[in-house]
Amino acid sequence: MRIIPHHSRRHADMRDRHDSDLDRTLALEREALRVCADQPVRSVWQRATTLHGLTQRWANEPQVLEFSDQLRSWRDRPEVQAISGRTG
Repeated sequence: MRIIPHHSRRHADMRDRHDSDLDRTLALEREALRVCADQPVRSVWQRATTLHGLTQRWANEPQVLEFSDQLRSWRDRPEVQAISGRTG
């Protein structure tokens, strides 16, 4: 039996909690993008853009890649470009 030092367990617990928080946050934001796809909301655009920037340190994680792809597709919609100030 391998004994894991207390500080290593605490670090693993914090990492697991962080991963869970990240997963939950990305899932909620993906849902927000889906819900307002036809009628985009500027605050959703702002929050998604901020979240995208904050998650780039984990850019190769599957859930971050999925969110980034969905955000890219969402941003390309003409309705979203109209509220974001971007054009084609």
